[in-house]
Amino acid sequence: MNETKIIANSDEIIRKKLRQYLTKSGLTLNAFCMDAKLHQSNIHVFLNGKSVTSRTIQRIATYLNKKGM
Repeated sequence: MNETKIIANSDEIIRKKLRQYLTKSGLTLNAFCMDAKLHQSNIHVFLNGKSVTSRTIQRIATYLNKKGM
């Protein structure tokens, strides 16, 4: 598997987990972003299929891991 496919797959996994978390927790995207200290506009475009930096992906993943996702 080439690097581009690995990155695309990880983005999709994080998107899916983030959507599940938001649904399960009942948090709005804005509330999540404030708690996770992320920019809401970046996460909004990410959830709609655009790319974000690997640092942002890592911050989302770290937050979700702390929340047991």
